[in-house]
Amino acid sequence: MTQATEGTKAAAAPTRTLQRGLRILEILATESRDSGLGVTEVATAVDLDKATTNRLLQTLSTLGYAYKDPDSKGYRLTGKLLSLSESFQSNLDVPRRIRPFLEQLRDETGHTVHFGIRELNRVVYILKLESTASVVIASAIGQSMPMHTTSLGKAILAGMPEVEREALYSTLTLERRTDRTITDLRRLREEIALTQARGYSVDDRENENSVTCVGSPLIDSTGAVVGAISASGPSYAVEGRVEELGRLCQGTAMTIRALL
Repeated sequence: MTQATEGTKAAAAPTRTLQRGLRILEILATESRDSGLGVTEVATAVDLDKATTNRLLQTLSTLGYAYKDPDSKGYRLTGKLLSLSESFQSNLDVPRRIRPFLEQLRDETGHTVHFGIRELNRVVYILKLESTASVVIASAIGQSMPMHTTSLGKAILAGMPEVEREALYSTLTLERRTDRTITDLRRLREEIALTQARGYSVDDRENENSVTCVGSPLIDSTGAVVGAISASGPSYAVEGRVEELGRLCQGTAMTIRALL
């Protein structure tokens, strides 16, 4: 057996386990009674042997997604999925709620404004309001970018708890996008510390040549980072206004915090 074949098999095993676990969640969500479903019933529904089914159910219980009734011995879902659903719906609603404030920020700065969120170790553009100027920034809703090269990503990193941020650092590849991109972890740590000290992040031609962005994290009432906002424009237009734009982004983020 070749090394590539062994690697493929190793990758396929977790995938199958995930598929089976998700299928069990679906069964518990759609077919469960007040007393729950027994291991045999779940195994039959998902076409697995009892031992595998029991192991998956125990894992779901350990993670807090399922609950074994002590009387009936049947498994039921907990409220964790409902909590995740509510969080997801809340996040979907954020762009609509903050749009008026981002429109105001765009008008005040005269530059393109973005709202982005973290997905794993990257930042994704969720909302983009184009500048009224003729210069168009080459970004698109749904586009994914490295965190270390963008003002959105740097702002999110700066707003995260230190332990969580340090864990995330270990997953970053620090790829180079321009000749100004930070590709050294020590320098990135220094940049994030500077971002925290001044209250706003700066991407000075690090993600795109000739484009400079300034951003600020969005923090909710619990202190969690929801995402970040930024103002972006051609470097020649942003140069000399970085601190001004940073304060405007920071002020807008503070205003939005009252909503979140």
